[in-house]
Amino acid sequence: MAEPKTTEYVVPQSVGEAVEALSESPKARVIAGGTDLMVGMREGHVHPTRLVDITRIQELIGISTQNGSLRIGAATKIDEILHHPTVRSEYPALVDAGQLLGGWQIQNMATLAGNLCNASPAAEMSGPLLVLDAEVEVMGPSGERRIPLGEFWTGPGKTVLEPAEILTTIVIPGKVSGRLSAYQRVDIRHSVDIALVSSAVGVELSEGKVQLARIALGAVAPTVIRVTEAEAYLQGRTLSEEVLDKVEDLAEAAAVPITDVRASAEYRSAMAGVLARRVLLLAAERG
Repeated sequence: MAEPKTTEYVVPQSVGEAVEALSESPKARVIAGGTDLMVGMREGHVHPTRLVDITRIQELIGISTQNGSLRIGAATKIDEILHHPTVRSEYPALVDAGQLLGGWQIQNMATLAGNLCNASPAAEMSGPLLVLDAEVEVMGPSGERRIPLGEFWTGPGKTVLEPAEILTTIVIPGKVSGRLSAYQRVDIRHSVDIALVSSAVGVELSEGKVQLARIALGAVAPTVIRVTEAEAYLQGRTLSEEVLDKVEDLAEAAAVPITDVRASAEYRSAMAGVLARRVLLLAAERG
């Protein structure tokens, strides 16, 4: 039997209305920028019976600070994030990644929550947010809950969102303000491409020694991952060649990639180590 075509397009004015609209239709999907969803629909991978457009919900749009934490609404466009002065000065890894997310046309349409909810292991914004200890707030029929970003994805294209739940806000805690950060990827084309391998780093230094480190890898596992062994190893150490060699080895060992038409598993593993080393140095240089 052929899948039913989309028959409804709903434009709620509040998060509550959006949750209600999703609850009423089991195959409803949220749409904002639509840069991933529309491709999936066109290619026949997804068949929503209702689209719930969240772009008119004002509480889901914009960037603000609250108790020192940075709060980014789910429907905030990547372009707005790229040009926000606080993001540019305090969270440079988000700028690094946003500039690589498609071309400027995509950046003007794509939303941060869409990039996260698509749950691609190669998603540009996931690694930088992971090394900034980000959390997400979601709302559903049972109320609101907050989830550490590292627990949000369960596999390629899969998240912990329950039916009719909607991601409302991405929160970067105030304690990471000023954490040195950076992001890079290996790709075939510099723009309008996805990562073969990517790495993000967040690091705090004192008198040349690492006080805290976060290292994330993308496109080398079913989800974006943290390299926790390397993070623990870096504690209290200076970034000597010997230390960097060890970080490179630990990052390579943490990668569990696949081979596909774009790159081999062996290449991805090797580049995971190289990128982690490069990005760690780049983040430290920004101090």
